[in-house]
Amino acid sequence: MPQSNPTENAGPKTRLGPTLRAGIKKRTKSRGNGGGSDCSVRCQWVRDKEPKEPRLSLNIIGPVIYGGITQSCVTRPGINQSGSKQSQRDGTDNSPTPVRRERGTVEEGSEVERHREGSRASWQDTYAQMDNRAKWVLASGRRVENVIYEACEAMDFVTFASVPAQLFILDTSDPEVQGWFSEDEWNEITARLSPLPGPDQTLVDSFNRFYPVNTTTMLREALKSGLIPDGATYDQTLHSTLQWAETAIRKFLMLLEAPNDPLIQSHLESWYGYNIWSDILDAGLLDLKGMTIERKKPTCDSSTQCSNRQRLKSTESIKLGNRLDGIIRTLGHAPLVYGGMEAGATITGGVTAPRRLGDNFKLVKCLRDMLSQLHEEVNGDSSITRLVQVVGIFTSGLALQYALLGHPGVGYREPVVHMPDSVERLPELLRMLVVVAQIKEVIKLSYDAVQKKYLALSGSAFRAFLVSGNAMRSKATLGWMASAP
Repeated sequence: MPQSNPTENAGPKTRLGPTLRAGIKKRTKSRGNGGGSDCSVRCQWVRDKEPKEPRLSLNIIGPVIYGGITQSCVTRPGINQSGSKQSQRDGTDNSPTPVRRERGTVEEGSEVERHREGSRASWQDTYAQMDNRAKWVLASGRRVENVIYEACEAMDFVTFASVPAQLFILDTSDPEVQGWFSEDEWNEITARLSPLPGPDQTLVDSFNRFYPVNTTTMLREALKSGLIPDGATYDQTLHSTLQWAETAIRKFLMLLEAPNDPLIQSHLESWYGYNIWSDILDAGLLDLKGMTIERKKPTCDSSTQCSNRQRLKSTESIKLGNRLDGIIRTLGHAPLVYGGMEAGATITGGVTAPRRLGDNFKLVKCLRDMLSQLHEEVNGDSSITRLVQVVGIFTSGLALQYALLGHPGVGYREPVVHMPDSVERLPELLRMLVVVAQIKEVIKLSYDAVQKKYLALSGSAFRAFLVSGNAMRSKATLGWMASAP
């Protein structure tokens, strides 16, 4: 039976693009030669009243998740489900109207619902596999992990998916978390927090010269002699911090004297990274022995290890971990990660902006992976893990905030500090430099504790370790967090 031309019924005003014409021509040719296969482009851009065979419509109708709202929508307005184009002369449009549902609701059996159920199930499995003897038992007799589990079970999924508690982390800066415990229990928990090490007194004393400074001329005069004492022989161990602080303050002076007042202007994320935070953070952590700072969205090695811990077959693809704006890791082929960074431009909404909250939670998840990796490295030796902390740093425009996470999964966030935009606020910059120096000391102490893991063994324990390979493992262990399916 001769094949009809697909464009016969198209009407004189139907205009096909070159791609559609080529597809129709190819399809007609393949059928005319007796071939049974259709071409990859099967178009229903015709006005057949009763098509004899089902064809692929240009409409794609299905659930689309956008902004937390499930919608059933059409990708091409003006084209109905049968594939015929609607008349635009009378202004009518018979395409299906998008159906909006309440936030957080999904259709039964949808992919989103299955993902949510899988995430909950994976998290519940992680809790079920915990050893009661390894949980944190408070003086009241309650186990911290049990309290966290009960609190998370009472949350809806949207709340559950955005709180550190789902990682079995206690954020002591969250007042809701405090409400889960009695006053005595909370005092016992907060007593386990490891505060920042004391400030570098040499650095603090060198800042005394800036006390009366309130103009750029006075600031330039105070910097004439430099922070390193006159006549002193440069010692990298003693003077590297002073040299870094002086460089950061001189860069601040350059920005203040720039003709366009860049500190009070709005810029892209990269501008803040190159002109502000590279001098304060990257240069400030540059003298960490055996460590490096990697920028430009590096993959977090700890997160990759967590994602692939159940990979047993070579046929399974390797999953990559989360990408951060910066990681602080050791050198070598099997790096250990001690900190992460997330950066952004000035964000409208401050610390509660969606972008800020999302990046913060991603960073917290990576910190949990880093801490688990370090605990595995020392085989759960509690004499070492209690000394280990990981650091998270978030910058947004001129704002900086940091968080610390340590054993047994207790962390806190410090209030946001700001890079000053005028010389009158110079003390804020000096305070920020002192804090960065303290953060560097936290990383250094954690690194030294992990590096000296074998020195913590007694003679008999060292011999047992050589035989069993498990002599340092204590009862208190911090397992990996649950993986999303």
